Amino acid sequence: MRSTIADRRASLPQPQSRDLFRRIYKHTFPLGRQPGQKSLPLESAIEFWRLLFTSPSVQWNTPSTPWLDYFLEFMEARYGKSINADIWNETLKFWEQTVRDESLSWWSEETSAWPSVIDEFVLFVRDEKRGGGKGDQDMVDE
Repeated sequence: MRSTIADRRASLPQPQSRDLFRRIYKHTFPLGRQPGQKSLPLESAIEFWRLLFTSPSVQWNTPSTPWLDYFLEFMEARYGKSINADIWNETLKFWEQTVRDESLSWWSEETSAWPSVIDEFVLFVRDEKRGGGKGDQDMVDE
């Protein structure tokens, strides 16, 4: 069993293991909730995100953006609420999108169907971490 766990842990960063990572990620939410609760306390969610999105698991950063650092900073400073299943699951989708395209060119205020906390996080990244969207175009031009 230990060998199997070590093998799976080592394989998580590999693209062919994305389905395994998704299953682990989705299983973490119900596992982490207190009995009778529908959400995770923010502190618990942050620790789970730290565990799930750092080595030896997948990394939530791209060449120009330390996504996990930005996300945790935003959640601690600006969100301050418990994390429901929708936010938990949409964060996984957001991670997939950001590692695929860090420029955020796929995100739009007009057509976005993300939870408001994800929309607010995108604005936080654009305005406070990338200087009002200027950094987005610079990354596309590189």
